[in-house]
Amino acid sequence: MAGMFIAAGGYKLTGDMNEAFVAWGFPASFALIVGTLELVAGVCLLIPRIAGWAALGLMALMVGAAGTHLVVGEYFLALVPAVALIALGLIVRQRQLFGETGEATQSRVGASNSAPHPSPS
Repeated sequence: MAGMFIAAGGYKLTGDMNEAFVAWGFPASFALIVGTLELVAGVCLLIPRIAGWAALGLMALMVGAAGTHLVVGEYFLALVPAVALIALGLIVRQRQLFGETGEATQSRVGASNSAPHPSPS
């Protein structure tokens, strides 16, 4: 997954996708923004401590990508971000980013390693 997003983000940074973004109704500069986010998050997928958060951010991008393809009638192309969305969801689940209640787990935000603080009396 990391390699795919690094490559896709890097390709968008070349400017070759600018016309496609304009055709989809976005400014050409949006390709640079999306490309940068994909590239950085792709690299972050390689860092176990933050891989879950990177996957979560990429999931948001993939929702937008799938939605864009659906709105402009590119139904078949919407499958690519949809499949990536599922794979990224598995990464989030594997990294145990969220507990059963939906709250961020203590071990992922670093609070479990700190000593309990006494309450003021």
